[in-house]
Amino acid sequence: NTALELDIYGNVNSTHVLGTKMMNGIGGSGDFARNARLAIFVTKSIAKGGNISSIVPFVSHVDHTEHDVDVIVTEQGYADLRGLAPRERVELIIENCVHPMYRD
Repeated sequence: NTALELDIYGNVNSTHVLGTKMMNGIGGSGDFARNARLAIFVTKSIAKGGNISSIVPFVSHVDHTEHDVDVIVTEQGYADLRGLAPRERVELIIENCVHPMYRD
């Protein structure tokens, strides 16, 4: 599945820009994420030519909760979130998936 943005806890927004402008419909991605053996979400780590991080402290709209997300992938790397506590998720996502310009 593709994400527009995701947060450092693993929640995914795949439908809304800035929480209000609908970019696309969710379709069957919720069913897919909940029923897949492995739910993988992919996004670029940055958008708008590097002016925006796709990984944020809190998503503006939640389509998929952290409980439905197993792996997050960006061009920076991946984070396997299965079985991790929230603090461990935060550290792994920042270390492996966030663009270096936005890690601090």
